[in-house]
Amino acid sequence: MEGQPDERAALERILEELGPPLRVAQAYSSEMAVEEALATGRTGAMARALWHLATTTARGFAAVVGLCAGYLSALALLAIAALKPIFPRNVGVFAIDGVPRSVGALFPAPAGAEVWGGYWVIPIALALGLALLVAMHRASRRFLGWWRARNGSGRSAEAAP
Repeated sequence: MEGQPDERAALERILEELGPPLRVAQAYSSEMAVEEALATGRTGAMARALWHLATTTARGFAAVVGLCAGYLSALALLAIAALKPIFPRNVGVFAIDGVPRSVGALFPAPAGAEVWGGYWVIPIALALGLALLVAMHRASRRFLGWWRARNGSGRSAEAAP
């Protein structure tokens, strides 16, 4: 019996290396969320994976702050395109005394402000907004792919038995 390894000691050593069950569950949950997001590319799955990483890692938080700024900018451009035909005097480039002060929609327009930009603002804001949405989605996928590769949880064809 002395030649056989002590199974209990080996099991306890493995469990000690893995860490507390909560940490193992969190790591598995992160891995599964990222895998689903990368496999499907769906916006909801990507949002869940990014949210999970933002709430559990500092790098995830920093990346999500940057990505949210990009997504919100894209939505603001789309809102400008949608609001321009409804409120033509409140959407565009606002200039005071010939100096541009702001871009977007202002309700009410500041006193003495002149609105630059006719309806040509619509296609430009629409194109920029859609391009930024696509860029942010690609950046999200790239970040999730980087995170998976960095943490060694990526499954490659060579690793398959």
